[in-house]
Amino acid sequence: MFKIDGKPLSYTHVTKKGTKQLQAIEMMQFQNKIQSIFRADLLGRQLSIPLNLNMVEIQIGVVSSRSVDDLPLLMIMKSILDGLNHNILRDDSVVYRCSINYTYKKRLARQSTRNPSDWLTVKIIHLN
Repeated sequence: MFKIDGKPLSYTHVTKKGTKQLQAIEMMQFQNKIQSIFRADLLGRQLSIPLNLNMVEIQIGVVSSRSVDDLPLLMIMKSILDGLNHNILRDDSVVYRCSINYTYKKRLARQSTRNPSDWLTVKIIHLN
């Protein structure tokens, strides 16, 4: 279990061309998918978005056949929070606590190592 408390930091990295980039395209696509799934679910429940909540806890679950060393859990958490910010939640300052729980799932003998089946769950819990 990883828990992160404190002010969020930006993630700057160097691209293949040597220039600094604030965020990777793959990360932005992942954020967009998270946002789309939550938006569809909340609108299906006839809830207005962004949610008007004062304090929330975000619980993230990752089940994977990859080792914890092969998964960038901190970047997964950051991407999910960025995907929820301003679109699902009015602001990421309402996130009081965020945790990510990693579970290793043994790979089946016939399962591809190139495309492992990972499962992700994200829960938004209203605290007050």
